[in-house]
Amino acid sequence: MAFGIKDKKHGKYDEKTESWDKEDLEETSDILEDEDDGEIHEVGTDKFPCPSCGGNMEFSPDEQKLQCPYCKTVVEIENEETDVREYNLRDAEEKASHNWGGDKVVIKCSNCGGATVVDSSTKARFCSFCGSSHVVKTDESVGIKPETMIPFKVNREKGKKKFRSWINGKFFAPGELKKDQTLERLQGVYIPFFTYDSSSNTAYTAKRGTHYYTTHTRVVDGKTVTERVRHTRWTTVRGIYSNYFDDVLVNVSRHIDDDLVKRMGGYNLRRLLPYKAEYMSGFIAEKYSISLNDGWYKAKMDIDQSIDQGIRRQVGGDEFRLLNKSTDYGEIKYKHVLLPMWMSAYKFKEKTYKFLVNGQTGNVSGEYPKSPLKIAGVILTFVLIGLLGYLIYTYR
Repeated sequence: MAFGIKDKKHGKYDEKTESWDKEDLEETSDILEDEDDGEIHEVGTDKFPCPSCGGNMEFSPDEQKLQCPYCKTVVEIENEETDVREYNLRDAEEKASHNWGGDKVVIKCSNCGGATVVDSSTKARFCSFCGSSHVVKTDESVGIKPETMIPFKVNREKGKKKFRSWINGKFFAPGELKKDQTLERLQGVYIPFFTYDSSSNTAYTAKRGTHYYTTHTRVVDGKTVTERVRHTRWTTVRGIYSNYFDDVLVNVSRHIDDDLVKRMGGYNLRRLLPYKAEYMSGFIAEKYSISLNDGWYKAKMDIDQSIDQGIRRQVGGDEFRLLNKSTDYGEIKYKHVLLPMWMSAYKFKEKTYKFLVNGQTGNVSGEYPKSPLKIAGVILTFVLIGLLGYLIYTYR
């Protein structure tokens, strides 16, 4: 679930000293307000104060550093050498850390149920999964801490441009969608993924088909014809296929469809960095909504296909039939990964549509309505062209 972020009010900026007058800053508490029911929730204060003006610094995709949105001060993010840990699936909840760094809370949409982990200073105004303003603070656990992440490389303006280019290429999209209001709720969200590692040993029974050829002679229309006929000799094969699967990536968000993620294009996972709360400043992260065990079930579906292909290569032959197999998995480990997306949800004639922009590459995928008028216009054009062609052919 994703939300808009509202900035804290600041005092006067002194151009001579290039800093904010801290004494003149308004003493405001950060609140979360549901606009529909007027309910207000206290949610804390800034996390990364600017050394110049005291404002909350945010991660800059352009600078790859913390930057103050008020006085533009830039601060380096220390990237000390940190081992990325992977946890045993059996005792995950006991051993894994739930400390995301700083004061984090879970915000939930009462309409679609999406939950997001945010800094306590974040003011959530809407849900980017369904567009609802019914978002409230909860007492839910933030869940297992991410071990690694890819920080945003694409900034908000580039995300908007990518969407405009994408939607302008959709001829049947209604003209209203090509206006800026569609992008007002574009939000940077880190989407949760789990990676799984596991050894596997698969006992299988298969059939290997080997082609061989025979020559047959027959008479056709008084002529002798020699034909080469292909046959298949089948042999039963039993064996063990062993492999180790590393970093099988699984989307563990129920609110972002796997197909949308695939169409958006993949990520360069070699750019993964150890998790740091600084990369989340100014952004939010969806809380995973698929459990570790259910995520492992999804991973096994991908692993299962890879095992079938491995057995096929091991058996060899020209043709292949897998009769049965049984797989034992061992040393199952996982880690929590955050990947960046710009996303928005918008309603068009009572139906919700989503679009995503890959926060690393800028690739776009999404859903959009088709304009009945444009579709009717295209059909009518083809009918008229066909009718004109018929008249020309008939009366020439």
